[in-house]
Amino acid sequence: MRALAVGVVGVLVLAGCASDSNTAAESSGDEVSLLFVQDADGATLDGGTLTMIEVSPSTGWFSDRPVREAAQMATADFVSLWAEGGTFAVDPPNADFACQVDGATVNVVVELSSPVVNGRTLTYDTVRVGDTPDGNYDCDSNAHLFVDAAGSNCASSRRAMSAGPRGAPPQCCARAKGSTKDLAGANLATCELERANLANANLSEADLFQADLYGADLTGANLTDADLINADLYGVKLIGANLTDANLDCASLAGVNMMAANLDGTNLNCVTGWGSVKSKDMIRNLDKAKNVP
Repeated sequence: MRALAVGVVGVLVLAGCASDSNTAAESSGDEVSLLFVQDADGATLDGGTLTMIEVSPSTGWFSDRPVREAAQMATADFVSLWAEGGTFAVDPPNADFACQVDGATVNVVVELSSPVVNGRTLTYDTVRVGDTPDGNYDCDSNAHLFVDAAGSNCASSRRAMSAGPRGAPPQCCARAKGSTKDLAGANLATCELERANLANANLSEADLFQADLYGADLTGANLTDADLINADLYGVKLIGANLTDANLDCASLAGVNMMAANLDGTNLNCVTGWGSVKSKDMIRNLDKAKNVP
């Protein structure tokens, strides 16, 4: 197994944007923090450029309590957090760069910006901040980059027109699995939200494109003008949910319970599983829905 040479740990605090780790750890409300872990075989800090050599193609992340999720994301997707409208583009993070040089530990505090991936090499532009040493460094081994907290931008990609492929950053998906109920306009595209408790959540104008909502509870949720194109809604509870003007184009509705759901203006074009939808006779404004199978 290749030894860890460079680690990147980033903490993102959502919603309340706590200023320290204790606040984030104690929070049981809307705040969800993520830590990123990134590996590489070496690193150099030369002037204003930090270079990570032989960086792993995947970056691990895990979330703090109460969400307790962990997964891998492509390093290219991690870099996209600096894209226009992204988390770190809005608020570039500070970081402690630490490594061994000639047997001595060096710590340099920098602000990170403009990451570029070129094959297995990842470079950042840096500005040294605080009372930090000058000089250039070529790490012998065990270099680390500890990235501090930053705010989040989980605005719906279809409205924010963010750069990169359509899909939510992992911190946005993690937030939807937490205790927050205010997800209006959120970017949740392609999120894996199986069995998530989203009862009474405000998901108006949310982007749930290709989201996996298998078995989720959306009882009483506000999905007005939400984008659910190609979403997997297998077995979802939509009891009393408001789907006014929502777009369910080609969504999977097998086993969905729609008792008292409001489908005024809802687009049902090419949905699958309509025959197994429960309580269809109790759906409100079904006659006003579009493209009913």
